[in-house]
Amino acid sequence: WPVVTGRGDEIKPQVARLCEKTGIRVVTLGHDYLRLVSNIDLIRQLSVEIHKAEADIVFCPWEDDSNQDHVAIGTAARIASNSPFDFVPPDQKVKVPSQVLQYSLEFDPRTFRPNCFVDTSSVLFDSLELNNIWDEFYAAKNHYLWPDSLRRMTVTDHRDHDRKLTLHLQTEQLLAWSLIRGIQCGVRYAEGFTTYKFAPVDKDLLAQI
Repeated sequence: WPVVTGRGDEIKPQVARLCEKTGIRVVTLGHDYLRLVSNIDLIRQLSVEIHKAEADIVFCPWEDDSNQDHVAIGTAARIASNSPFDFVPPDQKVKVPSQVLQYSLEFDPRTFRPNCFVDTSSVLFDSLELNNIWDEFYAAKNHYLWPDSLRRMTVTDHRDHDRKLTLHLQTEQLLAWSLIRGIQCGVRYAEGFTTYKFAPVDKDLLAQI
């Protein structure tokens, strides 16, 4: 991807710092941007990682998206989550995730219609601050974001101790969707998911989280 090509020395420390801060573990699969294909090799890679993580719940991208990578990883992750035992060595005991949920990465999500929501009011601004870091990083290369992408507006949440945040382009869009999802389910801010693999109410891991 032209935006990040040759910038490994900048990117890797940034990723490591954010992973340490958030507790996220990033796994590099070794595919090039927009060259990702949902095939047996990718499904096997994801099955192995899901198996290693002993995942109870898997989140993967919605499969009707304009970005080829989102489509490929969404499809492959869904298959790997539902049938991991078909792609790991037969002598290994495999834990099949209890639930599979899909989310939209597209700002024009077209066919995506969430059927469950998570109240993100307590963490949204922290998430937006993290996203601002990447907007600023990408903006350093003019291929990606146009000149007015940074410092588009400053918002104040009077219900969260007057917390202020200056929004960049993607962060502004994320806030807009969070407001819409919140209105849809009756809270300030929310994220929406569509459930691919359902669970009974008393075993709904998303609700427990």
